[in-house]
Formats: sequence, structure tokens, C-alpha cells
Amino acid sequence: MNKILIILLMLSSTISEQTKTEFDIVLAGGRVIDPETKLDAIRNVGIIDNRISMISTEPLIGKEVINVTGLVVAPGFIDLHVHGRSNIEQEYQLHDGVTTALELEWGIEFLKEWYASRQHKARINYGASVSWPLERFKAMEKYQSAVKELYQIALQGTSDIGMLTNTILPASAESQTRAEMDQTMNNIKNSLAEGGIGIGVPIGYLPKTKAAEMFRVFQLAGEINALIYTHVREPNIISIQEVIADAALTGAPLHIVHINSMSLGQIQFALDMVQAAKNKGLDISTELYTYTAGST
Repeated sequence: MNKILIILLMLSSTISEQTKTEFDIVLAGGRVIDPETKLDAIRNVGIIDNRISMISTEPLIGKEVINVTGLVVAPGFIDLHVHGRSNIEQEYQLHDGVTTALELEWGIEFLKEWYASRQHKARINYGASVSWPLERFKAMEKYQSAVKELYQIALQGTSDIGMLTNTILPASAESQTRAEMDQTMNNIKNSLAEGGIGIGVPIGYLPKTKAAEMFRVFQLAGEINALIYTHVREPNIISIQEVIADAALTGAPLHIVHINSMSLGQIQFALDMVQAAKNKGLDISTELYTYTAGST
């Protein structure tokens, strides 16, 4: 009993000390996520001299208190749109303050093997979506020998997106049979189970894909609540309307990548459509890059 009482007194003293400390900044009531410790909970964050000093369930005193209720508090910048796959790119990202780099537009082929290749080697947090172009390619019987070659290259850790797209994209002009579409859906589900963060659907690189085939991918995403990240079919409003319509009809969560370069001079109209969809309760978001020319 005495030991228990001492421990309780120590805990009480610790709580009292942290609640009396005046922090430079307090982020109050946010959903705090830390990949290293697996923390994902509502917490208050105290910052002193630009460093996190306290993460607490108790109210904290701050010279400046920022109410972040309903928002996520995470370490560093989270970049949703990268294509670099190695530590070379991650070194540059670190200089920019990026602590999580996610390849979500194109996705990563052979996800299980890629995650294994990055374990204990990556400099920052990493992740990727399922690569719909590859899963589609894998489902087409005539390309099985090429799939095996790509797999062997991926195992060696020497694959790059340019080589992969040069192999996969020529097949994109070919329509899939019903059986091949079914197999594509199974491939996507298997890759999601291997850690895919949603489905990367860069239909802009496979623009001849039939609308019905594209709709099947959205249907699957809606059924299992998997996020879709898409580079739309063409840089025009109709293509943006296509993915919003597919998302609305299937309930698929949707993220439209670099909407500025996909809507060009009609950027405000495109943003108005996204906002109108959100106002209707649809789970649709978008992004735009800050540079004036394409840069990866």
C-alpha cells in the first residue's frame, strides 16, 4: 500500500509540475500522431524554444494557445506527392523539413517487396499507394513474362519509375476483358493488404482506358473505403468532372492531384466544383504545387 501511495504521489507531482509550466506555444486538443510510438490520440502539445517539450492529456498553459481541435498534429511536413524512391531523394526532402514522404499518385509496384527493401534503411517515414497501372498490367495474360522481369528488377532494388512506365504504358492502349478487370480488382485488394495507402490512379498516363473500366476501380474503392489518388484523364474540366462523378456515384474517397495543372486557366471553376462536392458531404480533396513548371 505504501509503495502504491508513493507512486500515486509521484504521478500527482508530475502532473502538477507540467500543468504549472508556461510553454511558449500550446497546441490544444489536436489529434496527435507519432509513427514511431504509434500514438494516435487527442493530446495537448507544449513547445519551448521551438522544440516539443510536453505531450499531455492535461490542459497546458502557454504564452500562445492555438486551438487545433479537429486537426491532426504530426511531426514535420507530410508530402503526399513524391516520386523519389531512395535515400538520395530523402536527403533533399529532409533539407526541406519533410519527415514523411508518400508516393500516392503513381503508387509503388510490388509493394510488399518495396517496403521490405526500405525497412531500417529509410531516412524518413515512407509509404505508398497501390499502383493501379501495374496491377492492371499484371492482370493481362500476354504480359506475364514482362511482369516477371519487372519483379526480378524490383527485388534487386534498382527499379525506377521511368523504366517501369516505359514497360507498362504501351499496354494501356488495350482494353481489358471482363476477366482481366476482375483480376485487376483482386490484384488491387491483395496489394492493399500489403500496406497500400489507397489506390494510385494516374489515368492521365493511361488516357485511353475505358470509362467503364475506370468506374470499376472507383466501385471497389467505395466498397472497401479505400482512398483514390488520381491524376485525371486530360487537363480539362470534363476530366475533373469525370472523377467527381465516379466518386459521387460509388462513395469512393477521392484526392485529385495537382488540380492547377489539370484545370489550367479554369482553376477557380475546378476548385468551386470540389468545394460544391464537399458541401454535399462527399469526401473529396485536392492539392496544387507551388512551382510554375512541373517538378518532381
